[in-house]
Amino acid sequence: MRHGPAHTVTIVSLSILLGGQSALLHAQATFNMDLLEKNDHLPAVDLQRFNQQAGQPPGAYPVSWQVNGVTLDARKTVTFRQNDRGQLTPCLKPEDLLQAGVNPAVLSQAPGATSRSCPELNALLPGSTVNFDFAHQRLVMTIPQALMTHRARDNVPSALWDEGISAFQSNYRYSGASQRTREGSTERDNYLMLKSGVNVGAWRLRASNSLTANSDDKPQWTTSGAWLERDLTRWQSELTLGDTFTSGDVFDAVQFQGISLASSDAMLPDSQKGFAPTIRGIARTNAQVTVRQNGYVLYQTYVTPGAFVIDDLYPTASSGNLEVAVKESDGEIRRFTQPYASVTSMQREGSLKYNLVAGRYHSDDASQRPLMMQLSLMRGFAHNLTLFGGLQSAAQYHNLSLGAGQGLGEAGALSLQLLNARDRHQQDPIDGRAWQLQYSKGFDRLGTQLTFTGWRYSHQRYATLSEAFSSPGSDDDLQG
Repeated sequence: MRHGPAHTVTIVSLSILLGGQSALLHAQATFNMDLLEKNDHLPAVDLQRFNQQAGQPPGAYPVSWQVNGVTLDARKTVTFRQNDRGQLTPCLKPEDLLQAGVNPAVLSQAPGATSRSCPELNALLPGSTVNFDFAHQRLVMTIPQALMTHRARDNVPSALWDEGISAFQSNYRYSGASQRTREGSTERDNYLMLKSGVNVGAWRLRASNSLTANSDDKPQWTTSGAWLERDLTRWQSELTLGDTFTSGDVFDAVQFQGISLASSDAMLPDSQKGFAPTIRGIARTNAQVTVRQNGYVLYQTYVTPGAFVIDDLYPTASSGNLEVAVKESDGEIRRFTQPYASVTSMQREGSLKYNLVAGRYHSDDASQRPLMMQLSLMRGFAHNLTLFGGLQSAAQYHNLSLGAGQGLGEAGALSLQLLNARDRHQQDPIDGRAWQLQYSKGFDRLGTQLTFTGWRYSHQRYATLSEAFSSPGSDDDLQG
């Protein structure tokens, strides 16, 4: 029992020693002012800022600049100012943020986004973070995916497009028959169809011709259509001159001869064609986002912390709930369901579809070919809303249309269109209205799709452009 007290003293001594070392480890590093040689001829310098954490002076520093885990510039000179909390915050110009990939539309609406101002990044782009590692001269920024410029899947930049080579092409189809009659004469029938074209730079000339020849009549050469067209890549549109058709988006498609300027779906990537909903959510960390429908994976991507947007889903069935899973970097998985349904008139959020034409209406009756013009617009908005409308005019015929399509979540999707037509060029004037109602809803458990389209005609008679300028005596085709 003699050694009991000695053993006790040893443990206490070690505890005191370790406690003292711990206190030293957590003490704040200070700069001893007495180490500097004093010079009475030099002005006093305040070095207290170096005794504080993040006490570096403002100014310009060469840094390695990283945004969302990607190094954009290994040696970029950035000017820093000191904020109210004594921390250095970078002064980035709008050009720098555009280089970082910030959406120009977002930046144009951000308060204080000018070359002379220096707002904090989180105030300029909500949800963003900045970390300036002064010791390693590294500027690390994270910006939510929803604020960044997003390139749709399978999108090819227009700068890489090629107009192709100058060339001539022709497709043909020939059919013929020859038969001998009882009188010993021979009867021959021949038919040749040609679809030809010439490409020169951005311009494309196309023509559709046919040649009919038989034993009884002279050969007959017919041109069913000829047109000149080119792409306008900046507007994702197509310019056409000659024989062509109007779009059938708002009004019934009709043939005419003239000029047409219209948006072109052919210039869109497959992930932007047709209708698909826009998915929005918030990630707490760097996260994996997976979208499923009926158990099949439709989409998978990785997003930075903050708000995210998915707007490049491929078109699928016109309805069916989308299951979204957000897997955080710490393993947490959050799930939510987005109902999905659409009708034919609905457009993606932000998409614009238009058709502007002017020329002469083409009718089988040569006496019924008046000058005409048509304008139609379809625009997709947030919350699965689409607004559309148009104006159609020829001689004394005028048709005005307005409509809307709306996704109703679990209740399906609905669209309503009003057409109001007036015509004074006939002895019996036309003044009528037509309503079109479309409804669609899917039943996932039953594997069933319900689609309904209904028309309602009111107020005297209603006539489309082709009905109003059809051959005389066809008034029975008018709706009333």
